[in-house]
Amino acid sequence: MQAQINIPADMFELKPEPISLESVLKTAQPELKSIELYRRAANYIAGAQIFLHENVALESPLKPEHIKSRLLGHWGSCPGINLVYAHCNVVIKKYDLSMMLVTGPGHGAPANLANLYLEGTMERYFPECSIDREGMHMLIKAFSWPRGFASHLTAHIPGSIHEGGELGYCLSVAFGSVIDNPDLITTCIIGDGESETGPLAASWNSIKYLDPIKSGAVIPIIHLNGYKIASPTIYGSMSDYELRCLFTGLGYQVFIVDNMQEVDAEMYRAMDWAVKTIKQIQKQARDTANPPPNNVQWKWPMIIMRTIKGWTGIKELHGKKIEGTWRSHQVPAPNAKKDEEELSKVEAWLRSYNPRELFGQQGYPNNEILSFPPKGDKRMGMNLAWRGKKQCSTILRAVVDVMSQNKTGTGGGGNALVLDGGVAEDQKATATKAGAAWDALVLPDLNSVGDSVADPDQLRRTMASPMRCLGKFLAEVMRLNPNNFRIFSPDELASNKLDAVLEVSKRQFLGHTVPEDQTQVRGSGRVLEILSEHTLQGWLQGYLLTGRHGIFPSYEAFLGIVSTMMDQYCKFLKMSMEVDWRPEVPSLNYIASSTLWRQEHNGFSHQNPGFINTLINKKSTISRVYFPPDGNTMNYIMATCLSSKNKVNLIYGAKNETPQWLSVQEASEHCDRGASVWKWASTDNGENPDVVLVCIGVELTVEVIAAAELLRKDLPGLRVRVINVVDLMLFLGEDEHPHGWSDMHFDAVFSRDRPIIINFHGYPSAMKQLLFSRIGTIEHNGGRYKRFHIHGYMEEGTTTTPFDMCVTNQTSRYHIACHAIKYASSYNPSIEVSSVEVVTKYLRTLKDFSRYIVKYGADPFDTSRYWEEMTFDEKGDVTATSVKKESTFKSVADLVGKAGADLVGKAGAAIQGK
Repeated sequence: MQAQINIPADMFELKPEPISLESVLKTAQPELKSIELYRRAANYIAGAQIFLHENVALESPLKPEHIKSRLLGHWGSCPGINLVYAHCNVVIKKYDLSMMLVTGPGHGAPANLANLYLEGTMERYFPECSIDREGMHMLIKAFSWPRGFASHLTAHIPGSIHEGGELGYCLSVAFGSVIDNPDLITTCIIGDGESETGPLAASWNSIKYLDPIKSGAVIPIIHLNGYKIASPTIYGSMSDYELRCLFTGLGYQVFIVDNMQEVDAEMYRAMDWAVKTIKQIQKQARDTANPPPNNVQWKWPMIIMRTIKGWTGIKELHGKKIEGTWRSHQVPAPNAKKDEEELSKVEAWLRSYNPRELFGQQGYPNNEILSFPPKGDKRMGMNLAWRGKKQCSTILRAVVDVMSQNKTGTGGGGNALVLDGGVAEDQKATATKAGAAWDALVLPDLNSVGDSVADPDQLRRTMASPMRCLGKFLAEVMRLNPNNFRIFSPDELASNKLDAVLEVSKRQFLGHTVPEDQTQVRGSGRVLEILSEHTLQGWLQGYLLTGRHGIFPSYEAFLGIVSTMMDQYCKFLKMSMEVDWRPEVPSLNYIASSTLWRQEHNGFSHQNPGFINTLINKKSTISRVYFPPDGNTMNYIMATCLSSKNKVNLIYGAKNETPQWLSVQEASEHCDRGASVWKWASTDNGENPDVVLVCIGVELTVEVIAAAELLRKDLPGLRVRVINVVDLMLFLGEDEHPHGWSDMHFDAVFSRDRPIIINFHGYPSAMKQLLFSRIGTIEHNGGRYKRFHIHGYMEEGTTTTPFDMCVTNQTSRYHIACHAIKYASSYNPSIEVSSVEVVTKYLRTLKDFSRYIVKYGADPFDTSRYWEEMTFDEKGDVTATSVKKESTFKSVADLVGKAGADLVGKAGAAIQGK
């Protein structure tokens, strides 16, 4: 027998109660007529953009030569977008709102462009799109025209903070835009096809993180028209009851608009109710005299808007239904230029909007239509949230080549900001194209949070976790910037050693909690943690594109989850730099921690540095990758990245303790250069080397320094130069990246005629790509040899010990030392005799190490202490003098007992025999 489910009678009751349909039909008829007229104009202009490049107001019969040669765009969602836009205009004027629009169906751009034109925003940014006959012709022609407007939303379209090219992210971006924007409401249109994506499904939980005191609100509108490109949608097949149950369970109040006969009156009711609900929640939450209970669960509004796919468009073509089916999704008459029936259907469709009434004899929208949208900054396309509250009053005109009679253009990048130099140059590039739009962060003095010891040798034996050092720095950043800086993190903040920030601000969460949670969770915290990387990325994008600052720390292996989101964001930044009126925005800062070299405990699944490969392929004006080797360099790089604009920065940080190689002052100089010869670790300050050892990454740096120590002791005649690299992009040429080094500079530091061994954090393929333009061979004694020898992650990993990760991937100090001897011998014959003995010793040590970890289940000591040597006695145990005092066991029996020791011993014997 099925269990009975008792549903509360008021479960779907809307509070506050919406205005009745009868009341709207009785009292708002003038407004409804204006809305209908405005929608008709927007629908006409949207449809005309897809098809026409001449005779755009249909002032004469439509002919094939009026049709564009290439028909692009998506008509199916345009009428619904126009419906939402019109009703947003109504509530903006009625309630004097600050409102933005995020459009998930990004290929519905003809609708957005139509509305931006009608409200006058397009004319403001593109004077060629003026409110006259020529301006309307230019707008309609430019859509999906070479060098014109793209077929989807881009950064070239005012008001856009989300392209919508890749589905699933619109709602999280919308929520990000209202965080710490208490007066902003962002309406978000979500396609029912997009609703099937995993990222969109997770982003519905955003209301559990929305603080109604300090943040604004989102009105999610699911545009439910029933079809994707060629098949029905899941939500379209669900009943109203099922949809109400789903979204009520997620914490929303649900208003369903499905009366197509009175659709404007229903949307009028829905939007009015949504705004009133938001204002009621915010009023209650912000009432300091009568504050609500801590665990109150706010029921935010959402709208499900059922409309017809391709509504008001071509009804039938070639005997097949178009409107209301998937056939209206894109271009409903794709052969209109060649097919007479299709041409006639397009003309009849466009004339059904009565263009003569809309545009009159003047050939552009009449005054009644133009007076409908809000004015000034109240227009959604002119909202200050994306433009910048401190933006210059003069808006510089954008260049769209097809619209200019005086420019031929090359199609992109003409106005892009071009930087030159490295980290220091990024710091100097503070002037913005459209004025100082946003408040910069106040950053702490690095000396107040850094480690400095007068004696360099003592400093280099001072152990500290770079991520813990960063945590102290970020705690100060958060304290100094309580309203415009946040951390967006998966449930890994403490694991990544950034928990010092929780001393300043707790995690923000507005879901139900129990008393034990209160020490970590507060409604108004500055840390947002959710186990959905897609949602975090969307929040951060919306937060950054509306002028605030944030970071995204994550386990290295799982940054790849947002690779395509990052790619879309880079494209948005690239295009935003091509127009003069987009303000520069704070950079997107990723922190990759819990890296593969110290994921030996979680195993192979957690070992993946592939995000590096993805980012280095992005535009050179945007992409930056940094590998600070210690805590002081970590803080300096973070400060630099938090001060930068229009960049995507990837910063690598280690959780484990590592030597503090550099003082605060030395760290700043090292980072500004991007790479330095570490003279103290080199032979004779690195002069006239036989071999060059390059380290990139915390653990790899330790191994190179240890290798240099071994060689100094065992082969004192071998001359070694040690170089540490912070800025990965310097390996590119000066004509390939703003941080790229010239050949002269590169050769001076890395040498031109000596073998260079690179111990790199990531995949060797990334380094090979970066070095492609460098001369890859050296000539010596009449022969030609490889110049670069790259060690890195070889996709070898498992649950093992930290040092064994280096051994299995051949990045250990012993592998580096052996290869240094191999490649340097021909340059220094004096070491040839001794080198055989030394290499044999190192190989024996590696063999002894492998036996040791099988026997004891752990490394002999913390190998980050590079000054300690790994030596074994004849029994395979570490000699007493080389084990650090903190060691907690001397034999495996201490860990697993005698029976376990015997078992491990047998396994070790089997491996050794094999």
